[in-house]
Amino acid sequence: MTGPQDYVSHAHAHYRANRDAASAVLEARGIPFLTAQGAFYLWADVSHVSGGDVRSWVRRFLADSGVSFAPGTAFGSIGEGWIRIALCGSQAELVEGLGRLPARLG
Repeated sequence: MTGPQDYVSHAHAHYRANRDAASAVLEARGIPFLTAQGAFYLWADVSHVSGGDVRSWVRRFLADSGVSFAPGTAFGSIGEGWIRIALCGSQAELVEGLGRLPARLG
């Protein structure tokens, strides 16, 4: 608590930039999401493609696209249709992976 705090500022800026970049991609694809407000992840609604079984959809999506998300149901049944997206990696990889999500039409 009393040592150097440089990394805290660096991490804060990194997560905020990744949150903003992820939000922009999801908005552009029409995918509803809950913005991170103190954590390093956000939630996105993929119910338009998950068919009522987000856990199976996440597995298929990983096999087909090489992109992994945590299924919302890993955090309880209320998470059905949602995925949790970690914001801690590189921004380029985050944006590329989110760009592979199927857009929500309408």
